[in-house]
Amino acid sequence: TVMLLSYIVYFGLLIECWIFSYFAEKRNRKLLIWVIILSLTMAAGLRAYSVGLDTPSYVEKFSYIYKGMFSYAYGLEESFKYICYGILHVIPNASFLLGLLALITHACIILRFWELRGIASFPCMVVFYYMSFYFMSLNGIRQFVAVAIVFWGTRYLGQKKFLRFILCICIAALFHQTAIVGFLLLLLNAFQWKELQQKQKLLYILFILCVPLIIVLLSNKMAQYSRYFSDLSINIGLIVPVKLALWMLCMLLMAHSAMYQEFLSSIHASEKFDVRISYIIYLFGLLLVSLGYFFPTFIERISWYFYVYEGVFYGALLKNTERGTKIPISCGIFLLIAYGFWYSLSHDSQGVMPYLFII
Repeated sequence: TVMLLSYIVYFGLLIECWIFSYFAEKRNRKLLIWVIILSLTMAAGLRAYSVGLDTPSYVEKFSYIYKGMFSYAYGLEESFKYICYGILHVIPNASFLLGLLALITHACIILRFWELRGIASFPCMVVFYYMSFYFMSLNGIRQFVAVAIVFWGTRYLGQKKFLRFILCICIAALFHQTAIVGFLLLLLNAFQWKELQQKQKLLYILFILCVPLIIVLLSNKMAQYSRYFSDLSINIGLIVPVKLALWMLCMLLMAHSAMYQEFLSSIHASEKFDVRISYIIYLFGLLLVSLGYFFPTFIERISWYFYVYEGVFYGALLKNTERGTKIPISCGIFLLIAYGFWYSLSHDSQGVMPYLFII
């Protein structure tokens, strides 16, 4: 009965994501996307503390933070501890805090998808995000908040508002310091160099000059995770290699699709930038997540900042290609992502089974 309830909850959320995202796009009703956001948030906030591999550890550390015993909440950023301390002294409830962090995560990601609906299928982005990342968000809680803030901040890359994007990275780093990898995304603005204003070019050059400092900061941060690289354990799976092959196939289809090329020529420069960087970011995410095949740890979590572009990449293809291409490739993409979703459920790889409500 408990397992049946778990499948009902997770597949119910999947169906809800598809239905409401479909009608939100079809009717251009932004209000409907909040049903998705709040549903994902409620499922995260009302879950028992046994749901999610990292959840018990977070709840324990929340109790220490509430008591002001910050030293016992080891492994968390000091800034994150103060954020939690402030929230817990307004509403002293761990489930509320988990729900609030989930709200930030899913609101930033789904709202960014909504902004990208002109270039990519909104239902595809939402459904693929849910199947690929929702279970992960119940584990790497604070890092997923950082991932979501950085992802939402990418709206400023196409708008060439660098300082606002940098501010988003700084805010994200308050939750998880790995957010500094978001600075790498600034390098993508080289693709729109001719369109930059003089002061923006100067700011960009200044950023380039700061790259050595950023590399040092990244190196120091990665040194904390050096133990993750100490034991090489080759365990090659099929999902990422297949996705890499599918990425190459999709790139070929896009290049030879008259409809897709017409779509690229008709959209605004900032939208064209969003489409093109999705190719690179998603590929980089796939290459990073493949680290998990060689190092039996959570180091592949760094890929989340880029891997989250999966829905954008596939969504753009499925929205803007000919029907004869769209139907078979969409079936292949859906089956591949659905397999990962089902595998995570059936093998409980994220510790989310069974789903239980907090009592």
